[in-house]
This record gives sequence, structure tokens and C-alpha cells, in this order.
Amino acid sequence: MIGLPFSKALVSIAFVGLVLITVYVFFKNKQSINNGVKSASIPIAIGTSSGSTKHLSNHLLLLPTCLFIAMAMSLLYSTNSSYGLKILGSQFKFLAIPFIFFVHRHGIKGRTEQYLQLFVTATSFAAFITFLFFLLPNDWGQKIAGSIPLLKDYVVHEKAFAFGVYSPFTERLQFSYLIGVAIFCQLWLLFKRPPRKKLFEGINKIAILLVTLLILGARGAQISFLLASIIWLIGGYFYFIHPSIVQKFHALFSYAILSLGIGFFLIIAPFLAYKNVPAVKVRYDQMQWEIKTFQNGTYLNYDYTHFTSIRRLLSWRNSWTIIKNNPILGVGIGDYQTEMQKEYAKDKLGFPVNTQSQFLYYWTASGLLGVLSILFLLSYAIFLFLLKSTTPLKLFGLSFLIFYSLLFLFDAPLNFQVGSMTFLTFFSFLAILQDKNRVV
Repeated sequence: MIGLPFSKALVSIAFVGLVLITVYVFFKNKQSINNGVKSASIPIAIGTSSGSTKHLSNHLLLLPTCLFIAMAMSLLYSTNSSYGLKILGSQFKFLAIPFIFFVHRHGIKGRTEQYLQLFVTATSFAAFITFLFFLLPNDWGQKIAGSIPLLKDYVVHEKAFAFGVYSPFTERLQFSYLIGVAIFCQLWLLFKRPPRKKLFEGINKIAILLVTLLILGARGAQISFLLASIIWLIGGYFYFIHPSIVQKFHALFSYAILSLGIGFFLIIAPFLAYKNVPAVKVRYDQMQWEIKTFQNGTYLNYDYTHFTSIRRLLSWRNSWTIIKNNPILGVGIGDYQTEMQKEYAKDKLGFPVNTQSQFLYYWTASGLLGVLSILFLLSYAIFLFLLKSTTPLKLFGLSFLIFYSLLFLFDAPLNFQVGSMTFLTFFSFLAILQDKNRVV
């Protein structure tokens, strides 16, 4: 939880250690149960419980496995099986992380708030350091980053903020996803009504996280976060404010206030950020300019391979071309890179292969089974949190799932270590919380 925003290497070591420990604990306790001995030291959930054998968290924790199975099945018709096996190996987390949470479910249930608070604190600290680098002159930033081996290389582009600010620990887009999740975690912790000093501390963390998300320039993460945050705005309003207004005024008056609040949140707040935060204005001006040059063909006069907006458009177009030719089975996980490279070669523009949509990636690589698996994972989980959760957890679960559902339209975070680790870890936490706090 502490390592996620700081070091891929640290997280990898922790992941391997957890897998080994979990396998040992699982078989040790399974053998004890088979021998009729109940282990009191480490209670394990293996599908039995007092009173019922059905747990909602069991269903949710199984869903990521469907994605892995869809990818594995597409390997059967991939010509480049060695590359496909390599990709499957990198996606082993889809099996291992839910398994870790499944085995240690009872221990996690009592410590979830501590784990999430650790993650929020670590991410807030990483965001604070990122913001400090943003304030430093370029030559200072280069000197400091160059003298500390753990930090990423400090790259200064001639347009600087037009392509996003420097992220010292984790790749800029991946760190933006982490920040979005951290804010939702902190909001859930605040909804549990902590002491006043904790409330002040939590608001401060949200502030630094929001500011950092703004300056990082990850547009997919920013737009997805903005829309997913409406869940908290609506939920918080009905939870804290609506009852008081209805007592004094008509319910329609309360709904009118909420509508104005949503309008301000969706329109006025982004406009103010665009007008008053230089890093935001420059980033979105660059996006508009890139799209304009692509439309009129003048992008060829510039160093266009750095234009991330054009990269995204080409990725969507080339992915859709492959899907139209292979709508049912896809091309297979092992042949995805090769087939995409063929489409990029037809453009003769020199762009490297980019995957800019998680949904299109699964459809292209694994066909309908792949894309339907991820759609079912998201829709089924949204259904459970909408209908079967208490209010604070409902807001947490829905905002997290909507955030990633929108993000999967613009980016493919599950194809990378930090993105997949983050999604699977917090999806599993939510599964545990759902089981603990479900409304029957």
C-alpha cells in the first residue's frame, strides 16, 4: 500500500512475497480443516462460513479471473504463442491478487481502514513531492532528480506543460490513476465521521491530491475523475444537506440547489481551472491545436510523433479496423502487437503502436469474449454496489467503478503494472467491504 505510488520494484517484491505466503497459508489451513482441526491463528475463507456458504465478495473476487481466462483462450489461436505466454505471465496478477484477498479475507476486513489510510498518506506525500518539482526551476529539478537514483529522469520538453509535468516516482498517467483512487478512498474515510483533527487532515490530503491531478495533465484521468466525482456530490448532498432543506422548504427547492451544484461542478469549475491554472490551460490548448492540425493535415509540418492526441486517434482507428475484420475472436493475444503494427505501417506516419482504450484492446486481442468479460465485470459490480451496499460504501464503489469505466475508454491502464495493480487491489478491497457491509 505504501509502495504503490513510489516504486514498481518495491511493489513487485511485495507482490511475490504475498503470493508465496498466501499459497503456504492456504494449503496449511486447508489441510488443517481437512483433518478436522480449526486454525484460530489465521482464519481462512474457503467457501464456508457460519450460516451461509454464499458471499458476495466471492462473486466479485472471481470476476477478474474471467478476464484472464478470456486472454488465455485467445492464445489458442495466436500464431505467436511465445509472445502471448509472455503477456499472460504479466497478467498473472488477475489471478493472484483476488486469491490473496480471498485467503486473507477475515484479517483484511478488520484492517481495511488502516490499509486505505496508509495508501492515501503515501500517495499524498508522493503528490506533494511532485508539486514541489512543479514549482522548481528546470535546472534545479534536473539537478535534484539526477542526484537521487530512485527518481525518474527529469525530462524537460521545449513546451514543458503542454505534455504534462514531471512525475518523479511513477509514470505520469499511472500516477494520475492512483491519485483518483486515493481521493475516493479519503472521501470514504471522511464519510465515516472521524474526529475533527482527522477531518482537517483528510481535507488537506484531498487538496494536495487534487492540485497534483490538475497539473499532471492526464486528460483521461481528469475527465473520468470529474464525472465519477458527481457520485460523491449527489450522495453527500442527500446524506448531509437534503433532509435539512426539505424540512424548511419544498423538496423541489432542494433538487434545484443540487442541479445548480452539479452544473457548477461540471461546467464552471473546469472553466475556472482552465482560465486560472496555466498548466491546465497549456495542456488543453495543446490538445485542441493537435486535433486541428490533424484535421487540416498541417501536423506533418511539426514533430507530430509527440502529439498524444493524434496518437490516441490513430490507436482507436487502427484498433477498430482490426475489430471489423475479426469481430468475434479477435486476433489473439499473441498476435495483437504484430497486427497493430501492420495497421500503423499502412499510415506511414512513424508512430509506434499505442493502446489507448482498454475495451478496444480486449476486443482486438480476445474478441467478444474479452470485451464482454470486462463489461460484465464492471456492470455486475456496479449493480451490486447500487443495490446491495450501505450509503458510504455505495458512493465509494460506484465512484471507483465509474472512474475506471470511463478511463477504459481513453486509456489501457490494465496493460501496465501500476495500473493493473491499482485496479485489482482496490477492486478486491471493495469486494471485501461489500461482503462486510452488504444490505440484505
